[in-house]
Formats: sequence, C-alpha cells, structure tokens
Amino acid sequence: MKNLILYASKNNTTEETVSRIMTHAIHPLAIHKISEVGDLDLSGYSHIYIGAGIYGGKLPNSVTTYVKKNKESLCQRPVTFFIHGLDSQEIYSRIVNQGVSRYLDSQSYDSVYLGGKLDISTQNFLIRMILTEIAKKNHFDPNMADTRKEETILELIKRF
Repeated sequence: MKNLILYASKNNTTEETVSRIMTHAIHPLAIHKISEVGDLDLSGYSHIYIGAGIYGGKLPNSVTTYVKKNKESLCQRPVTFFIHGLDSQEIYSRIVNQGVSRYLDSQSYDSVYLGGKLDISTQNFLIRMILTEIAKKNHFDPNMADTRKEETILELIKRF
C-alpha cells in the first residue's frame, strides 16, 4: 500500500515541504490539497500524513473539517501531522491536539513540528504586529522569519 499526503498551504511553506517529499520519495505516494480532495477512499493507504501551517493559533479549517468528516477512516490507520509555524514545538503540539483530539484518539496520531517561514512584509499590519511579537519572544529577526528545522524536515522526507 502507499502513503497519502493531504496538505493545506496558505503561504507556500507546507507546499514547499510537500514538493521536497515528492522529489525524494522512494515508496508509492499520493498527494492532494486537503481543500480539493473531496471524497477520497482512505482504505488503500497505509499511512496518512497531513501537513499544514498554523494561522492565528489554529489549524486551518480545511484540516479540522476533513478530520471531523473522516474520523472513522483516520482512526483505522496511522496519521502524522507535519506542522509549520514560527513558534515552538510545545505550542504547536497543543494546537494540533486542540484541533483534532475530539475526533481522533491521541494514540492514533502524532505530530512533527518543522518550524516555519514567512515573508512578513507581505502581511497586513495586524499580522505583522503579531509576528513581530512572536519574533521577539523567540529571538529571531522578524524581517527574516525562517525558523524551519532542516534536520527535522530531512527526517520527515526519509519516511517516504
């Protein structure tokens, strides 16, 4: 059986990671944007990976809606969330758990935090202010917001 990647990408960071996985994948793999996937039969996949960024402290609605709609199928196979964001691993693990734990048993999924990247100059004033505060708190340059964890991304890629 093959693996499945479903993803949501607002600022292209998750899409970049998915492209890297696709380029290096050794095993059969199916990839779909989660907002475009429709009614996909999940029974033919051995492992499901769901990639997304965190926006406003939450998983994208497309991700939580998909998990809610497909909770029975998702509970029957391993699920891994791979998450991009500018803050810390602890915060993102909590956000993933808040977003999906009411639909999935915490034993049936895990999450991998990959750090984040964002061109702050393209964001509106309010988002720039929030991101500037996150940058100060985490000691990185808000104008060069790239906290991606290359080693962790490479480890994720090796799974495929």
